[in-house]
Amino acid sequence: MAIVFSEQFAGFCPYCDQSILKKADYCHHCGKSLYSDPADLQPLRAPLSASAFNSLIKETSHLFLIWCCCISLLGGAALIDYFYHSISPIIIATVAFIYAQIFLTAKLDELSTATKHAPQPIAFISLLLPVIGTIFCYQHLIFLAQAKIQRQALA
Repeated sequence: MAIVFSEQFAGFCPYCDQSILKKADYCHHCGKSLYSDPADLQPLRAPLSASAFNSLIKETSHLFLIWCCCISLLGGAALIDYFYHSISPIIIATVAFIYAQIFLTAKLDELSTATKHAPQPIAFISLLLPVIGTIFCYQHLIFLAQAKIQRQALA
């Protein structure tokens, strides 16, 4: 029994030199975390080149235009529903808008990670405020990406 119990220990805490368990996230003696903060770790992939940034900005801009067209399509579908009392265009326009919102949010998160705007994706802003939040995120991230390209060109 003592052998099985001793095999559960993985080593010693770097802070208090007490024994710790294999799957422990923090030391049970001093309470300090056994893992370093993810913000302190080095990025897993290399930074993007200027051409990769340009293509990412172009893809994001194209998706933003498609997203804007879907908003216009929703307005047109509302007019069709008002005048002709047909719900089918609203259903089609809503599905198109939702798909465009999903793809644009994913592309904005990719751009956010590439510009290192935040360690976490910013999808929650565009999902909480689907129109205003998405426009704000798009403009801010495009500005950051273009500024980063200019800094890379000067360096």
